Amino acid sequence: MLTRRSALAFAVLSCPALAAAPRRITAWRIRRADGAADSLLLPSAHQPGSGLPPPAPSVFRGRIRLMLESVRDGSDWQEVLRAPRSWSPEAHFSPEELDLLRRAMACADLGASPEMLRPFALALLALAPQAWAAQGRGACPGLPSLPAAEPPPGAEEPARDAWLMDVAVRRGLPVNGIQTTAELFAAAAQLPDAAFLHLLRAELAALRDPVAAARARARLAEMHAAALREDFRALRDLTLASLAPRAEDRPVFARHMLDERNDAMAQRLHAVMLSESVVAAVGAAHFAGPTGLPTLMSRLPGLRVEQVAVPLAG
Repeated sequence: MLTRRSALAFAVLSCPALAAAPRRITAWRIRRADGAADSLLLPSAHQPGSGLPPPAPSVFRGRIRLMLESVRDGSDWQEVLRAPRSWSPEAHFSPEELDLLRRAMACADLGASPEMLRPFALALLALAPQAWAAQGRGACPGLPSLPAAEPPPGAEEPARDAWLMDVAVRRGLPVNGIQTTAELFAAAAQLPDAAFLHLLRAELAALRDPVAAARARARLAEMHAAALREDFRALRDLTLASLAPRAEDRPVFARHMLDERNDAMAQRLHAVMLSESVVAAVGAAHFAGPTGLPTLMSRLPGLRVEQVAVPLAG
């Protein structure tokens, strides 16, 4: 997914050192029916050490731009984050939880208080420190210090998103978002506050409770293993479990944060790929099953979609 909360969902432990034999990774080649445009769609990750290593720079050969799921843009998204006057964090959090949330927000340098932001904004923006702790990088200053996990081999491996952007910029290629920041937050705003309140409590527990932190690390390790297998169904399921601690909340997260966004992104990619050859990269949880991007793209007119293997960087 596309924000700090989605960063948590994909901040999985890094893959082990690569074997001597070269490895290849799954992608989808999407060509206009007459061959005049030839694009590549890659499953990606927004955080380092995800288990999705970067592809070789050759993926850009003959392609004129990079399109990422979301990039920082000038869209106006502030209003959708603002809490209504009726919102009262004190009614939903204990004093200890509220104090921890305030410190997490200060650590994230948001320049806001819990009273100013809706629950989904608090979950998406305020709790990045939990991801750092879960990866064994230690807690943010001002937050409780939990026992750090041993950093895994390859923990400094770059995020696939960041690596692709760096290569594109060095080649002088434009980088565009498939969706705007405002569209991402608008999708999250459709979910009920109760779902994000449960998520917030789980994240706060992982910041102060070693047992909860260990559970978070275990789930991220599962995501890492699924990424190494390129098991996109498992990544989707684990991402939803990370975003929605209660199983009953997962269908609404899946609908608004994955499936409806997949429909919108497929339509935009279709319009671009009919006329241009591009590299597009979207979070790996968006690739599974009949509502995943490869399947949706294969149903759109004028394009041929083929699963391919591309080489790894280095």
